[in-house]
Amino acid sequence: MTKHSRGICQLCGYESTKAGMTKHLASCPAQHDLDSGKSSQLFRLRIEASYASEYWLDLELKGSSNLRVLDKFLRDIWLECCGHLSAFTISNIFYNSSQDGDEGDEALEAEENAQLLALFRERGIPESRWPVRRRERGMDVKISEIFQEGLKFEYEYDFGSTTNLKLKVLSIREGKLSQNLRLLARNKLPEWTCSKCGKPASVLHTEKMYDEENPFYCKTHARGWDDYPYLPIVNSPRMGVCGYTG
Repeated sequence: MTKHSRGICQLCGYESTKAGMTKHLASCPAQHDLDSGKSSQLFRLRIEASYASEYWLDLELKGSSNLRVLDKFLRDIWLECCGHLSAFTISNIFYNSSQDGDEGDEALEAEENAQLLALFRERGIPESRWPVRRRERGMDVKISEIFQEGLKFEYEYDFGSTTNLKLKVLSIREGKLSQNLRLLARNKLPEWTCSKCGKPASVLHTEKMYDEENPFYCKTHARGWDDYPYLPIVNSPRMGVCGYTG
């Protein structure tokens, strides 16, 4: 089993629980900004695995950057294994990694939507039963155009063996960064124990991970640990999925 999740501030080394890190990062990032240069709008995000809350991280993102910057960061630090597709769902808009630009013929979309609603009315379908039409866009949209403090949204990587994340904009401030995005804090690697002896585990049995409470093993009790179905323990919510090794 794993212990209670803790994380480390990547700026000053402070260690705390998830709640403690939220308080700490209310002031720490500003103390590590550039001394000179142009100030810009910075959005602080908390990102967690939807079904494994021990995996979380905090980051700051420039308002002038776009969703594709955030998508690449999440792939690099947590997810990338086989070049799968990904998407953000924000306010019922699906921002897809496979779509170039902002497919935004707004006039055509509005006309099609009006025709659809007229059809529902003609057939006497009550408004409570009208489907909510999901709009699709590419990821080349500026953060400042869609993010606001308190916004909650979702992210998916790989539409087959999906890893789901939940994100929240915690705060917005003015600051000076040399890059579009910087990692503020990340959870420490959870300490899993071997199901056989209770010692620290180093591998995960991928065929047992969905059926058993503790599918972790030390190398002594994992036969053929360097081959399938075992994968190494890594600090990622995608651990054990689709051959992901970190």
